[in-house]
Amino acid sequence: MPWEEVMGESEHQAEPLHELNNPHAVEGGSAPDASSPAGPDGGDTPEPELYAGNRPLSLLFNTRTPVWRYILRAGLLSLVPSLLVSFLIAGVGLGNEETMPQFDRAAGPVVLFVMVVVVSPVVETLVLGFGLWLLAFLTRKLLWQALGSSVIWAILHSLAAPAWGLVVLWPFFVFSCAYLAWRRRSLWHAMGVACGVHVFQNLLPGILIATM
Repeated sequence: MPWEEVMGESEHQAEPLHELNNPHAVEGGSAPDASSPAGPDGGDTPEPELYAGNRPLSLLFNTRTPVWRYILRAGLLSLVPSLLVSFLIAGVGLGNEETMPQFDRAAGPVVLFVMVVVVSPVVETLVLGFGLWLLAFLTRKLLWQALGSSVIWAILHSLAAPAWGLVVLWPFFVFSCAYLAWRRRSLWHAMGVACGVHVFQNLLPGILIATM
């Protein structure tokens, strides 16, 4: 066998080892901070085969749609369940001043609205992205990264108001999935889309907080 063919086969066999040694590799494709914008199927959708049997997850990880439509869809997936949890908490008597967040009314309705709908999503998305980057070193599975992120954010919100953590658990799972899905496009896509979904989630509460 010619020497060139032997070397060619050695290089070809070394590629899987390189992928296995990559701490940001995930099963079925690259991790969200990979340099390639294409998914494992040659498109934009990360790991489509892992979530094909789960409708909500397949929607959250499907980036083959306009950004505005994804934000609307993911925003509804985030908002509706969180509202149901809020009503349930209120129905069992857990939604009171001691267990839910309280806002400084002296700041005025405009400032409260801006803080809830604009400032909070931007700042928390920046922290969310950094947290997901760290979680990528612990697990290569995007679903586990999103779950870990949502639990951490729920705990942090519970420190401020115990019942608040239950309300934000699902929304932050959705934000995390949005970030991980669109990170395959670019960091700016990930930040922008995740922040957009967060703004959608906070819009109704922001209006209620500012007007009540």
